[in-house]
Amino acid sequence: MMEYGKRETWHNSRASGNDFSIVLLGIRGVGKSTLGVFISAAMNLQLVDTTSHFERDTGMSIAVYRKRHGIDDYRRQLRETLHSLLASPRRCVITCDSSHVHGNISLLKETSHLFIHIVRDAEGIQEHLKTLSIAKIHEMLELGVSLCRGCFSFEFFNLSENSSSSIGYPLTTTAKDNECVNGHYPRTPFLTLKRVERDFVSFMQPLLGQEAPFSFESIAPLSTVALEDRLFTYAVWAPLSMLRASGVDIERMAIGADAVEVVLDGSDTSSHSIESRSLSDLSRTVARIRRCTFLPIILNITTVPADDDYLEQMHHCLSLSPDYISIDLTRSDKDIETIVGARNSTKVIGHMDLSEFASDWCDPKCMEVYERGKILGCQIIRLVRCASSMNDNYDVESFRSKFRRLKANPPLIAYNLGRLGRLSICHNTILSPVLPRGVEISLTESAVGTLQVQETTMALQSSFVLDSLDFYGIGRDISYSLSPIMQNGAFRACGLAHNYKLRQAENLDHLLPLLHEVTFGGASVSLPYKTQIVGFLDDLSPHAKVIGAVNTVIPLRDDKGQTDGRQQREFLRGPARQGPVLSLYGENTDWIGIQACLRHGLSPVNAVNSNTRALVVGAGGMARAAVYSLIRLGVKGIFVQNRTSSKAHELAQHYNDIPFPNGYSGSSEGLGRLCDLHIQPTVHVIESLENSWPSSHKFPSIVVCCIPTMQKTGSDDDFTLPLSWLGNPTGGVILELSYKHQTTALMEQVRAEEYRGWVGMSGLDLLPEQGFAQFELFTRRRAPRQLMRMEVHKNSVLKSSRVDAVDPAVSAHG
Repeated sequence: MMEYGKRETWHNSRASGNDFSIVLLGIRGVGKSTLGVFISAAMNLQLVDTTSHFERDTGMSIAVYRKRHGIDDYRRQLRETLHSLLASPRRCVITCDSSHVHGNISLLKETSHLFIHIVRDAEGIQEHLKTLSIAKIHEMLELGVSLCRGCFSFEFFNLSENSSSSIGYPLTTTAKDNECVNGHYPRTPFLTLKRVERDFVSFMQPLLGQEAPFSFESIAPLSTVALEDRLFTYAVWAPLSMLRASGVDIERMAIGADAVEVVLDGSDTSSHSIESRSLSDLSRTVARIRRCTFLPIILNITTVPADDDYLEQMHHCLSLSPDYISIDLTRSDKDIETIVGARNSTKVIGHMDLSEFASDWCDPKCMEVYERGKILGCQIIRLVRCASSMNDNYDVESFRSKFRRLKANPPLIAYNLGRLGRLSICHNTILSPVLPRGVEISLTESAVGTLQVQETTMALQSSFVLDSLDFYGIGRDISYSLSPIMQNGAFRACGLAHNYKLRQAENLDHLLPLLHEVTFGGASVSLPYKTQIVGFLDDLSPHAKVIGAVNTVIPLRDDKGQTDGRQQREFLRGPARQGPVLSLYGENTDWIGIQACLRHGLSPVNAVNSNTRALVVGAGGMARAAVYSLIRLGVKGIFVQNRTSSKAHELAQHYNDIPFPNGYSGSSEGLGRLCDLHIQPTVHVIESLENSWPSSHKFPSIVVCCIPTMQKTGSDDDFTLPLSWLGNPTGGVILELSYKHQTTALMEQVRAEEYRGWVGMSGLDLLPEQGFAQFELFTRRRAPRQLMRMEVHKNSVLKSSRVDAVDPAVSAHG
């Protein structure tokens, strides 16, 4: 067991300032170099390997040097090599073998760099190295862990591609013999490491703060509001012993929840649980959750191990960089302050069961516990008691109401345990515990989470705390839209009594009364009203202002007169309710869907950099969203081609006149950090498909086709790209917004070019991606992504006989 008598071994401080490097530590085969490539490319930093640097300095390999000069001289030279790298004023990403740590820990810890220990499953390492036995790899892992774990800031478990069957995005459907399945073509080998890239970027996001490259989640509407600042949120209660079991569908388990709380229960906190392999099991489980869902992670140790064991477990939990960690408030002030002081970006939930401490919720001791947690630096306080009667539910509600009236900070979570306490769990507004969906777990009578999130939601609707609402898809010809199937399926899965219906008319005026109904919850806007409706709205999001088009309308019933993004953050805090509509708010989620698809489809080798070029075909509302999405991705050179050249020039001029990165009107409020825009992005026009690609620019690695396309006919009307424009040597991604037919001429062209690294995506990928954002805006709840994709894909076949079109919920064409 690691000695924690000296608190200085807690080296859990996040690097600060602008001069730190990122150091990846681990044994051979864990993927340090691959992860280093990802983060160095994303942050535009040099990648340096300590072994290569040693060999460059000495002119010989490590093995030869040791043989010629002996172990002592080798260690001296290695220390000099490490010192020169770590002392360099130039920021970089450094990969370092675990064996190099031996004897040099003090040297490494004297610096202010960000150290990340990389681990991996033995089977994945063996598949990579293809030489060592599993037993030997386990021995190497144990040695690496003994040197690095607990000594450095963070630990990342590099989940092998075959370690998890569940996934977080659509590019995972495979097909035999190049057949299209569920709207997707087969995965190409160029995307093999895509999930690893997303995992690592998501892990690094909170550690790097403002310097972080974009995460895949950061553009979701609910990501702009802290979880504890929203009302009626839920944490699915997931014991680690359950999550260890094979076959657990993590994404399905968490449908309707806002966070996953991993509970280290009695079977995981016995004396053997502090062994390195058991801690690695926790690391692997956290990695699986990150891969399968975007939900925040809470780590919670529920039993009471010995002091040193508890601190070691808490230190390891913090090293995994969870979003939240639950700390036992029965611990000493010194221990709690130690853990809070090492939390970095992780928020601390101070937790205490008051059953044996306070006689009831009116006992002054309850307030004393809250005040102690506040003084010790907890960001959230969670107090619970076993209920002995229904009156306990009214008492805890009275206790909570005091804090609501005072707008107390830190926020309070308070509820009763057991069957008699279920009412208090339903009416608790922050991170109420719920049972996992579709998984059987053993619960004692006093265990929390006796309801699933669907049951809790329906209970609140039955008691009129939550309202049922009507949502609409509005447009001119939208009878073939898949949005109702997708959104209604998501409503049902989350236990929401909402209804999404289509309404079409030849004139927008005939649809406007819908937006002022007492039960109106929101609308998806489609052809040809995306720009027309702007004049009827009271406020637009910063994104919609830049794009100049709206595809989502939200009614505001508590208008506080806030603009520039604050309006959206405010209405996302509370549940959607019925009532008189005071104002209408417009958003555009098309760009979110496009950006998500492009991120999923771009192979790591085509990561966006200053030389990346992109092509947009079309110049309508959807093309405007596509250009905006590309700018936010960091693409500096964007080309537009449209049949009507004047419209292409109009679109280009629109964006070239915007002074990025300061946003639409000289203010970036609400836009977030656009990207590292040291160079103003420029939108160019290509007059004709007959033109050659401009010789002064690289070939595009991103293509977005925003024009309606038909099923392949073999005629001259079939739209394809000039083959010479697809000259990028590493391929890229082509996103076609059409989804009615999978055999369009453009998709056939992409399939023919797959061997060169081109990946094709269609409107069947885009529709759910933008739909996730709409669902969050409509409901203020996390979208059940896997379910929504499945609804789109399985029902697309039923509508495939209709005329080919771009989905009205996600497009406009000019």
